[in-house]
Amino acid sequence: MLGGATEIETSNVKMEMSTSFELLYSDDIWICDTGASSHSSKSNSGATNVKQNGSQSLGHSGKAVEAISTMNLPGQFIGKDGSSGMKATLTDVNYNPKYNFNLMSLTRLLMNGWRITRGDKTGITIRNVNESEITFDIVILTVRGAIFACRFIRDADINAVSTDVGVRMNIEKAHRLLGHGDEESTRHTAKQLGWVITRGNMKPCLACAKAKAKQKNISKQSTSPKATEPGGRVFLDLSKVTVSRSDGSNFELKKKWWKIMVDQATGKKWSEFTDTKNGMVEPTCEWMNQMKAKAMEIKVVRLDPAGENVKLEIRSKSADWKHATKFEFTSRDTPQHNNLAELAFPYLAGRARAMMGAAHIPDDSRGKVSLEVLKCATMLDGLRIVEVNGKRKTRDEHIHGKNPKWAKNLRTWGEAGVVKEGKDGKTGDKGIAMMFVGYPLNRETDSVRMWNQNTNGVVTTRDVIWLKRMFFERKEKEELFTLEEDETQVKVEASDDEVEEVPEIPDDKTKVTEEIEADDESVAGEIETDTTTTRSGRTVQTPIRLTAAVRGGLSDFQGTAVEIKYLGSMAELDNEEIANAAVVEENVEVSLVGAGVGGGFDSTSKLKVMNYQEVMQSSDAKEWKAKVKNEKERFDKFNVITVVQRKEMKKGVKAMTTTWAMKNKPNGKLRG
Repeated sequence: MLGGATEIETSNVKMEMSTSFELLYSDDIWICDTGASSHSSKSNSGATNVKQNGSQSLGHSGKAVEAISTMNLPGQFIGKDGSSGMKATLTDVNYNPKYNFNLMSLTRLLMNGWRITRGDKTGITIRNVNESEITFDIVILTVRGAIFACRFIRDADINAVSTDVGVRMNIEKAHRLLGHGDEESTRHTAKQLGWVITRGNMKPCLACAKAKAKQKNISKQSTSPKATEPGGRVFLDLSKVTVSRSDGSNFELKKKWWKIMVDQATGKKWSEFTDTKNGMVEPTCEWMNQMKAKAMEIKVVRLDPAGENVKLEIRSKSADWKHATKFEFTSRDTPQHNNLAELAFPYLAGRARAMMGAAHIPDDSRGKVSLEVLKCATMLDGLRIVEVNGKRKTRDEHIHGKNPKWAKNLRTWGEAGVVKEGKDGKTGDKGIAMMFVGYPLNRETDSVRMWNQNTNGVVTTRDVIWLKRMFFERKEKEELFTLEEDETQVKVEASDDEVEEVPEIPDDKTKVTEEIEADDESVAGEIETDTTTTRSGRTVQTPIRLTAAVRGGLSDFQGTAVEIKYLGSMAELDNEEIANAAVVEENVEVSLVGAGVGGGFDSTSKLKVMNYQEVMQSSDAKEWKAKVKNEKERFDKFNVITVVQRKEMKKGVKAMTTTWAMKNKPNGKLRG
């Protein structure tokens, strides 16, 4: 049963969630099911009124799965564009972690007084006697139809953390969350934060490759002795930030002077932006005072002898601050003596370029968010693992004794979310689509900084409904993001163990489009393919999916009725499953609702297609031998194969190789 209704209007910015099959595995996505007699969920997050239950759910095929318990789930329906809908409680929901998806029983809702008011290819809308609505507006196309789903966020999940200890993710997601660092440092940081990284190597990141291409080479030699304790020596320098437009002109940035401070022992960095060079003096004195209050007094500051730096020394030793910090001024034109600060500029600028590239920031918006992305890149760099005096910790742990609060709630930079922005008398609560740009200091764990494109302002908030997509769509060209040095351009030198770079991706591994990997299990034959031009100007073939290739080959096949019927049954996606594979924009291939309420396998890895040698080494070898024998009998029964001597083959005809391809069906049966 459902109850309660609250209407909330959203802004006129049209933004919607992406609709890939991966979305169905989310805890807040519910599939509209006309065959289920009750709601069911694979997650008990936010459950109330939990009761033990012995009822069973029987899928389209496969053994029954018993519900562990029933529960109530209070929450709110959310449109795919992020608009807030009805607040309600799903009652008597069956729970079992072995369920693959969340199912919402349409028949149960109809029996409880709801009625269908709209149903077409865009979704299904139902309404009750109180005129409250539920819209299944998330449409995911399958091979022969579509799956309708809605988004229902549980009260406990609205402000829930997303990257706490134990969370599972692949290396690509961790790479994006941590600001596009190299694979080794990403894995070390993920381990330190308690994340579980699934198996697989990190694929080349296009955004990182482009950022690396724009980064200048820097010499690697140092003459400075290294401090061994945090705060022992801090390097400081200034640089002018310049963000270029595609036409060659530059954005006018109000706070264009970027001050970098780097702790020599840990590599911890701090970024700050000011209107003028002299504007950094007072904030730096205040920062030094804050560090002293945290029992990490800055002993030495190394910097060049520029006028603003001389003023900093005088001000820090004044009666107002009384800092005992020693100032080490480098000689003119010797940037290698201030190597860590000099290196930090191109390193963080490269990370920022990669983050903006991955977020598809358009040319006319890069200058508006450039300082925010540099701040976020600096903060994420604090999560990098380093060894100091034999102890391996994050830089923040070495400096502050713990990681920042926001580390438990990381988001991908550039992600879209709907932020509730107060009320007015006519429209009530209003939601505005904004872009995630960073984390606030000294705020709640789940607080984030969101950029409003309409006002060009940044707000700190906890009330965000995430749209599970980037704010900007993919675009054709990438913007330039450069730095102009305060002084004459010079080479910066540092020791090898102090150099940090944006991860370098070899040119021969950088791919703009997905390549097709062919092996012995690929479909044989020649299939016409379309070509497309990539953003780099290369002409490539459009990737072909296995199912499309098989169906395409059958459409032109001319043979007897028996042959067509047999080959059709072999190529068809299993009739006992709703779908095993589908072609979507993201080229995602997954198992779907046929396994939604349980099946004969523990994980989708068992759905992997195997060849003869692999299955004969498995625990099911005996059963597979029987399946192979049965398949051979089917070939003989329908006279599928006609033996032809190679010398009798016509000139120009190629012999087609074959292989046995076997897999487990979602109901646990073997298929050869």
